[in-house]
Amino acid sequence: MKRIARSQKTKPLILAEGSFGPADLVISRRKSNRKIDPLFESEIDQIWHQIATEAESKKERCFNGICYRLNRLQIKGGVVKTEKAELRERERERERERERERESKITRTNKKNRPKLHLEFSTIDYKTASALQKLNQTFLTEVEFRHKLCSCGATVKTKDGQYVIAELSGRSMNQKKFDHLGGIMEGKLPCRTGEDLFRQLYHELKEEGNIKHAEIKKCLLRAIILGQRGAVKFHYSLELKLTKKELEKKFQAVKDQDIKSLVFLSREEYEHWMAWCGSETVEVLVGVV
Repeated sequence: MKRIARSQKTKPLILAEGSFGPADLVISRRKSNRKIDPLFESEIDQIWHQIATEAESKKERCFNGICYRLNRLQIKGGVVKTEKAELRERERERERERERERESKITRTNKKNRPKLHLEFSTIDYKTASALQKLNQTFLTEVEFRHKLCSCGATVKTKDGQYVIAELSGRSMNQKKFDHLGGIMEGKLPCRTGEDLFRQLYHELKEEGNIKHAEIKKCLLRAIILGQRGAVKFHYSLELKLTKKELEKKFQAVKDQDIKSLVFLSREEYEHWMAWCGSETVEVLVGVV
């Protein structure tokens, strides 16, 4: 397998963009289609040991577990506009190039004739994904070798127009000081339907913000992004039935050690935060608030 130097790394790919509800999603499960590079694979246990040792020295929580992995994404039916995302991988074979083109379509929905988003998932353990991501800091592999571990996050808007992000405690391996509410899509939760996919987010909202499903006025899947280091993020936009004060009061009951506090921003402040933190999807996410 060809290794690609960091200076040649690709931009994040927006795999899908639009306004998708649970009924717009068709979920299937298959065996992982991740291609194995023997050279990288032989290093995984050693790299994971280094990651775990470093986390322990910093008193960060670190544990292995089964997570969901996106095998492939397809758009079927409806009327859609497509645009090929920029691909900078060099010397691609024809078969690989066709696969990349299928996975790098930007999709916008047509309300009169909505397409179905077909998502095929497998699983991957966190140890393997973390080790491959660590390797990607030095070498970026082609798409079919990437770990493609899935996470979810959301642009959260309160009833009185405040945008909610989380201040992190520093006790997890997430190195960010602030982040969207959300987290890794854990394999212990079912993922067989569109409703199940949304429940992955609802689980994180309850855990991190004490936000119940019944307290959400509206929620839509707005973008699926393949990041530069191989992770796949499902980003939602949602409106709450709660005001800032009501959510602050509910947050007092949160026991999640990873979240220090909730931070409330105006739309302008939220856009500035997105730009400041260098979000790889800022163009998409600012557009959904």
